[in-house]
Amino acid sequence: MGKDKENMRWIRLSWIIIFILAVVTIWELFELRTAYQKLALARSKYDDGSTASLLDVQRDVSSQKEYLESMEKIATWSKDSDPVSWLSQQAVNTGTTVVGLDSFSKERDSDYEKIRFIIRVRGSYNALGRFINKLEHSPNAVKIESMRIKYNTSEQLTLDVLMAYFRKAKQYEDIH
Repeated sequence: MGKDKENMRWIRLSWIIIFILAVVTIWELFELRTAYQKLALARSKYDDGSTASLLDVQRDVSSQKEYLESMEKIATWSKDSDPVSWLSQQAVNTGTTVVGLDSFSKERDSDYEKIRFIIRVRGSYNALGRFINKLEHSPNAVKIESMRIKYNTSEQLTLDVLMAYFRKAKQYEDIH
């Protein structure tokens, strides 16, 4: 009988341990469920804002990219266009004459080449003014770095214009 009593104690102790483990497991499951609900609410609350912010940033980056591409088209000359021919035509249109052209070596600036040259134009004071005005208001980007006017005769002046224009570097054009 002593053995039966001891077995009963062990059985009772085992059931108590099983009961305590079951209660703790159920309680932890409820805690876990509550934590998941809080996490789901918190995630959706912040995800909506961050997703909207990321979409706004993506739209801003896209519009900036389009803006930069349009600025690049204005600021650079395509490989098919010839700025010297364009300048010669502007000289004819303004009543001046191109009498010289000195070019310098190309300078590489990141993905672009800077091409510098001096164009020498002869004409009257008013014709030279019209030529400079054409350069300043041209749809094509030319950077006037310096100008020098020389007096030739009472009717003729010579204008030396140091200018530059930009093109995409050939290596860069091949990639894109």
